[in-house]
Amino acid sequence: MLSNRISTFFDLTGPSITVDTACSSSLVALDLACQSIIDGRSKMGIVTGCNLLLTTDLFISLTNLGFLSPDGVCHSFDSRANGYGRGEGFGVLVIKPVDAGVRDGDLIRAVIRAVGTNQNGHTNLAQPNKEMQRQLIQNTYHKANLDMSQTRYFEAHGTGTASGDPLEASAIGDAFRSGRDPSNPLVVGSMSRESFDLNQPLHNYGVDSLIAVELRNWFIKTLKVDLAVFEILGGATAMMLGQAAAEKMRSWT
Repeated sequence: MLSNRISTFFDLTGPSITVDTACSSSLVALDLACQSIIDGRSKMGIVTGCNLLLTTDLFISLTNLGFLSPDGVCHSFDSRANGYGRGEGFGVLVIKPVDAGVRDGDLIRAVIRAVGTNQNGHTNLAQPNKEMQRQLIQNTYHKANLDMSQTRYFEAHGTGTASGDPLEASAIGDAFRSGRDPSNPLVVGSMSRESFDLNQPLHNYGVDSLIAVELRNWFIKTLKVDLAVFEILGGATAMMLGQAAAEKMRSWT
C-alpha cells in the first residue's frame, strides 16, 4: 500500500505499484516505469526504493542462514567475502522521455538506452544463475544496439558472499570478454561496499553511481579492497575475463 499512499498524497494518477524482488526491487521497478512510459500509460515515472531496519527478526533469521557477514560489511569481489552487511537508505529516480525533458528544460543526468528483466529459473534461491545474468546483459545491450567493447565501467551487485560474487563476476566476464582489449579492462565496482546492502534501494544507488562516473569523468573509488576479483577467480582467469576492480579514483579518459 505504500506506493498507493504516496500516489494519493501527491495526486499521482498513473500506475502505482509496490515491487518486492529483494535486492533487485528498484531495478525491476525502473524497468516497469520505463515500460509504462514507452507504452504511453505514463508521462513520467518516479522510482523509489527504501530499506529501514526496524526489528531484529530478519537479522536473526539471516544470521542463522549464514547470509550476514560477521564483520558487518560487504567484502564485494574479495577473497574475504563472508556474507553481507545490511544498511538503511532511500533512493529516488525521476524519469521521463528525453524529448519531454529537453522541452521542459529539465536537468538530464543520464539517458536510459534499454531496460530488461529476467529470472534465474530453477536454481538455489540464494544464488544467482550465471547463464541468465550473462543473457540479460547481452540481450539488453543488443536491444539498445550498443557495442559492448566500448563499456569502461560496470556497476555490479557484489553482495560479498563467497558463492554469489564469483558467479556474478564470471557472468560479467562471459558477457564482455569477446572483443575486449586486455590493455583496456572492464572496471567493475559495487555500491554494496560503499553503502552496505540496502536491499530494495540498492540499485537506485547503483544507477546514481553510474551517473556520477559519467558526470565526474572518474571511476568511483571502491573502499577497503585488498584482494579483489582477481583472488576470487584466480589471476589467470581474471586476466582472461578482462576485469579490474575499481580500487581507486582514476581518470575515465
